[in-house]
Amino acid sequence: MSVSALDAARERFQVGLLERTRLEVDIHLDDLIRAVAGTIICGLHRPDPPIDVYEVAKVLGIEIIHDTKDRPALDGTLTPFRDRLRLTLSSGRGDVRARFTIAHECGHSLFYGRAERSWQRIDPSASSSGLGRRGHRREEGLCDAFAGALLLPERWLHGKLSALEPSYGAVLTVARVARVSPEVVIRRALYDLQAWPTAAFYGIRLDTDSGTCVGVKCFRGKSVRRDRRVVAATRLQGELATQVRSRLGEMGATVRGVARIRSDREWAWVTAE
Repeated sequence: MSVSALDAARERFQVGLLERTRLEVDIHLDDLIRAVAGTIICGLHRPDPPIDVYEVAKVLGIEIIHDTKDRPALDGTLTPFRDRLRLTLSSGRGDVRARFTIAHECGHSLFYGRAERSWQRIDPSASSSGLGRRGHRREEGLCDAFAGALLLPERWLHGKLSALEPSYGAVLTVARVARVSPEVVIRRALYDLQAWPTAAFYGIRLDTDSGTCVGVKCFRGKSVRRDRRVVAATRLQGELATQVRSRLGEMGATVRGVARIRSDREWAWVTAE
């Protein structure tokens, strides 16, 4: 990998970060942090998915250690440790979740710089405590953008999506190859690449113990109007079917049909037609 190219991309992001803090204006930080991911991908031994996130961490000077304790509320943390950055990865996570966590925490490393023999925040006022809740959410969103761009490289994903019709089956095909979650594929396809402008997906969050619906997320392409979404209903029985129909109705979706829903323990997915 060209160290100078990575350093240049990292510097452009960090300059933008400082300007955002000084001017209180968001200076295309999403594009800048995705550009860093793209630069890293170009220098990897294998630049096609599944991306080797451990190689990426090594490139960024991050040491990964595995916490022997299962901490349900915490997937991973990045902290300065002597002359390096240390990522502590919680145990008990599946492969897909752990890979995204590593990619996400690699994004957090871009908010640090070397200062003599230690790592420090680029701008102390830009820390989570300094920017408050809104700033913390913004940093988390940028790190999600970095992780998505890293795990699903633009050129590779464009090639895959161009050969597939928008459907949950297509999403699952890409997700399995790249070893990412369906939501990462959907966000990258609809929002970053705008590859499926007329597609909409509904993610139904399920309680892992009771199986009841606890929330619904809507992901829609840029050409999908809020009042024209039609969603296939499911053959789910009982209370869950009622909850899903109610939640989708609240979101302005017209529910019809009897298509089968795709689900696992935590998420069920419906594709708009």
